[in-house]
Formats: sequence, C-alpha cells, structure tokens
Amino acid sequence: MAAALEVSLNELVHGPQNEKARVQIMDNELFRKTEAIQNIGDETKAVVDNFLGLVIRDFQARKAYSG
Repeated sequence: MAAALEVSLNELVHGPQNEKARVQIMDNELFRKTEAIQNIGDETKAVVDNFLGLVIRDFQARKAYSG
C-alpha cells in the first residue's frame, strides 16, 4: 500500500514527520555528513551552508554554459 501511495511505511502509519525529510539521500557518505552537520554549532553550520550554496551555484552555471 505504501508503494502504491508513494510514501514510506513509517509515513503511512505515523503521518508525515517533516516535509523537509521527504528528500531521499542515496549516497551513504553524503547522508552521514548531513547527519553530522545537523549536530554542529550554528556558526559552523552557516559556513557549511554557504560553501554548499557556492558549489551548487558553480555547478549549475558550468552546466548552463557548457551546452
């Protein structure tokens, strides 16, 4: 039933926990790093967030201009 509704069994039984949690991270190492980031201080977390934003923006710009 959960597969037919495209939701997890946990969400089907307990309801949505958090809309942000709906993103599925397929890369295990990236998932572990994301968990660690959630536990660091706000100032360091802001630095990581800014860096990720820069990397993603750079990737999207290179992709847009490459073809």
